Order: sequence, then C-alpha cells, then structure tokens
Amino acid sequence: MTLNPLCSEEMICHDAISHIINFIQTPQRHKGTTNGNIQMLLKVVRNLSSYTRTLQCRLNEAIESQDLSPLDGIAKDPDSYIQSTKSDGDETNQQQRSMTSLYWDKHYFDSHVEFIIQRTLACNKCANDDLLVEWLGIMSNLTRDDLPAGVQWQDLLHDNSSDLVELFHSLNDPSCHDDIKLELIILLGTLCSSEECSHWIASNNIVDMIHSVFIDENQNDSEITLQILSTYERLMCYEVTRFQIMGGDGVLLSILDCLTTEEESLRLAAEK
Repeated sequence: MTLNPLCSEEMICHDAISHIINFIQTPQRHKGTTNGNIQMLLKVVRNLSSYTRTLQCRLNEAIESQDLSPLDGIAKDPDSYIQSTKSDGDETNQQQRSMTSLYWDKHYFDSHVEFIIQRTLACNKCANDDLLVEWLGIMSNLTRDDLPAGVQWQDLLHDNSSDLVELFHSLNDPSCHDDIKLELIILLGTLCSSEECSHWIASNNIVDMIHSVFIDENQNDSEITLQILSTYERLMCYEVTRFQIMGGDGVLLSILDCLTTEEESLRLAAEK
C-alpha cells in the first residue's frame, strides 16, 4: 500500500507515522515483538518518508511552473499543500498568481526527528544492521521542512557530532554491508544542505571516506557509484567541500572513467 502515492497520503493523513513511531518508542507496547516485526514497521515509515520527499519535490516543480499538474496522481487535494495569492500584474491590469508550499505546516515528522536520529545512532553502536538500514533510509528522506521549527541540519550535526562521525566511519569498514554504505552516501547528500553543514563535513574528513568508497566501487557497484556522483554534485556547491573533491587522490580519474562507461546513467551523472 505504501508504494502507492495516494495510499501513502491517506495513511499519513490518518497519522500513521506518529502511531508507528510511538509504538516503537514505547517498549512496553511492543514487548515480545521481534526485530523482524519492527523492521517491517520501519519499512512502512521509510516508504512514507520517501513519499513525503517526493511530494516536496513535486511541490517545488509546481511552484516553479506555477502549475499544479506535477501533483497529479500524488496528492488527492493539491490545494491543501499550496497557498495561492494573487497580485496586480502589469499595465494590462491582469492578476498574477503566486504559489508557496504549505508542506512545512503539516508537521509529519518534526516531533519525531530527534528519536529517529538517536535510534539510528543506537543501532550503529549495537551493530543491528537490519534496523540500521531502515532508520538510515528514513533519516535520508527528511528535508529541512521536516525538522522542528527553528532547527537546521547544522544544529543536529553539531549536537550529535562524534556519534555521526563514528557512523560515517562505517563506510571504510570492510564488513559494512553495501546497503548501509548506500544509505550513508544518500544521507551525506541530504546533510550537505548549507555552508555550515559543508564545513562540518569537511572538518571531519567525511569527503575522504566517500573518495575511498568511490575508487573501490567504481568498477563493482554501479548503484553506489551513481549515488556518490550525485552526492559529489551536492558537495560541489560549497567551496570547502569542492576543494576536497578536486584534490582527492584518484577521484577525478575515476569520474573520467565514468564518462566512458557503457551505463548511460553513470555517464550522465559524471558529465554534471
């Protein structure tokens, strides 16, 4: 059901995210529940978080084009996510429509963000890979509009700095599963959302960890390579991380190798 956009929307509107997370958060409520059952519940939340991220992307498209059609098939009532205002136009006295997103006012995740981060870090410490990959997937789908009011990603990075650095160190652990590596790389792209975040990433040598995976996986795992290229694109937006990418040992050569690969998705990503 959660793979269907309109079903996901209906579940979210009936507070499914809060019900599931509150259940997981309250030990006495799921006493005797196996990790497998918790994992299935997390997969549901992960799918719902994927929906909300897609919804926000579509909202941005709608606002940019001033047209609600990008929300067709993904929102039952697109107007509930959009605030429209009309302003005086040019000398022909035509009114112009201006649209802004109301997603931030839905509060789907903001009260759960701290718990999601803490459970992600806790699963890393206890080496529970099955649950860790789900928590990472949820965390990676969050955007700044999912965060509590007044909180930015840089605040969460600094508040949990040492534990997050330890989490990213898993990238260079030979025993780290590819699924976890992939989610960590996606998460890094999510976190690189401001100049302040880029300084945290650079100062903790996270980019070097990505370089190591990129060079190792360039000829082995196209999905990981593609996601690293996408994350590089985000990191190139900021001077401090851009310098680390350009100066990474063997990185530019590996990107050039992607330009000659037979896989079109990798070539297109490398061209960016």
